[in-house]
Amino acid sequence: WEDSVFQTQSCLENLVSQMALSEQEFSGQVAQLEQALEQFSALLKTWAQQLTLLEGKNTDEEIVECWHKGQEILDALQKAEPRTEDLKSQLNELCRFSRDLSTYSGKVSGLIKEYNCLCLQASKGCQNKEQILQQRFRKAFRDFQQWLVNAKITTAKCFDIPQNISEVSTSLQKIQEFLSESENGQHKLNMMLSKGELLSTLLTKEKAKGIQAKVTAAKEDWKNFHSNLHQKESALENLKIQMKDFEVSAEPIQDWLSKTEKMVHESSNRLYDLPAKRREQQKLQVMSPPPRSPI
Repeated sequence: WEDSVFQTQSCLENLVSQMALSEQEFSGQVAQLEQALEQFSALLKTWAQQLTLLEGKNTDEEIVECWHKGQEILDALQKAEPRTEDLKSQLNELCRFSRDLSTYSGKVSGLIKEYNCLCLQASKGCQNKEQILQQRFRKAFRDFQQWLVNAKITTAKCFDIPQNISEVSTSLQKIQEFLSESENGQHKLNMMLSKGELLSTLLTKEKAKGIQAKVTAAKEDWKNFHSNLHQKESALENLKIQMKDFEVSAEPIQDWLSKTEKMVHESSNRLYDLPAKRREQQKLQVMSPPPRSPI
């Protein structure tokens, strides 16, 4: 009987010892989990505050800067994903113990949910900022294209063949006035170039190529349009000089024609007999046009 009691006592002591060890192990793992939860919670709080600071920006430069910062936060969040798996593993380890783990389970699931929400917030924030810059670039591109179309319509008649010096002067004046007031078009082009350059820093290589193609085409259109206007301006100036020189050289001939017309008109009033007709014919025959100046 004494042996039986001793054996029972020994078993109870072993059980108490095991329970003590189990309690110690449980407490250690709980402390480890709580520390991991605290560290991860602090990180999430920091990232949430940083994301909040990126909202409410308006200028293109601010949006680009916030996009890059948001992308950095998103990268950090994605690199922190193994922490969520580690929390799940630690929680599963505690399931070996016959304890109520609802408190720890709630903390783990709550932090993982917060983590997923922050990932979504950071991702959408970057997407929204990219979309804003895309829209602004498209608007600037359309504004420039519309200005260019209107400019070509406005100056189209200047490229028609002028029939006289008055039309030459009118077309020349219109081109010169347009060139002196083309700052608006230059401003629209510069706006589009600036927005395209900023947008390209956010995009993938393929998307950036598409933006650069539009920018290059717009610059070429502007260059060709201005070049055509300057060429036409030069051509009209030369034509105006030639027409003026022609008018000067044609003045003696015009004077001679006027005098001849007057003489013919006067002589027709005196053609009442044959001798008079012969005398008038001789007068007209001796008249000759003045020598023409080289044009």
